[in-house]
Amino acid sequence: MKHLALLLLGVFILSACTSKPPLEEYTLAKTALDSAQSSGANKFAPGFWFKAEESYRNGEQSFKDGRFEESKKHFELSREFSEKAENKARFDRSKSGEDFP
Repeated sequence: MKHLALLLLGVFILSACTSKPPLEEYTLAKTALDSAQSSGANKFAPGFWFKAEESYRNGEQSFKDGRFEESKKHFELSREFSEKAENKARFDRSKSGEDFP
């Protein structure tokens, strides 16, 4: 009985150490990346766009490998770079007059 209790305690402790998949961060990063792409970020903000794509790909790979803490960081970076790329693209498009008919 004592061994069973120790085994259950060990399983509980180990399961508490594993992190959960960052599904929310994954979704937010993908949405931000898609929005940046549709704003023309690859043309108007290629530096931010490249970093956003690269971070997203790294996040996907880490996610597939089960390294969830690492993938969460990559997805958060991707979202940040995507938002910067989209903002820059929208500003530059507005400045150049491409948003007007």
